[in-house]
Amino acid sequence: MHNRRKPATTMINVIGVVGFRSRDLIFWEDKFREVCDEFVICTDDGSAGLKGLDIGPATAELIRQQAHRKCHPEQTLRSAQGILRLAADFSPARLESACERALTLHSYSYRAVRTLITAAPVTVSVAAALPVHDNVRGPDYYQ
Repeated sequence: MHNRRKPATTMINVIGVVGFRSRDLIFWEDKFREVCDEFVICTDDGSAGLKGLDIGPATAELIRQQAHRKCHPEQTLRSAQGILRLAADFSPARLESACERALTLHSYSYRAVRTLITAAPVTVSVAAALPVHDNVRGPDYYQ
């Protein structure tokens, strides 16, 4: 097979991102590396390359939402790599929790997830938020 890489004079940068379930199922890795300037492998179980959907459904959905909103694939790739790296910096459970909150807030950026994962979780007690006085009717009033 001849080399299909673009000549050095063109400004085209080919980035290949492929996903497999595990290391055992990877095929044509040498062919992909031959034609791509940058090549990233993702596996669901993390046995090769970046860990894929093993972190959780909220993380996968957040990256999917990013892919729909970014104009260039390179932006999605870099942001997804940064988000997945947060699992190593903190923990997969904290990343999943931060991604769940980001999805609730409709905030899909790396910066938002990074802020949510470093911030303490916010818990609001509904009972503490309601004032106690005579004008507040209880559930028995509406029977």
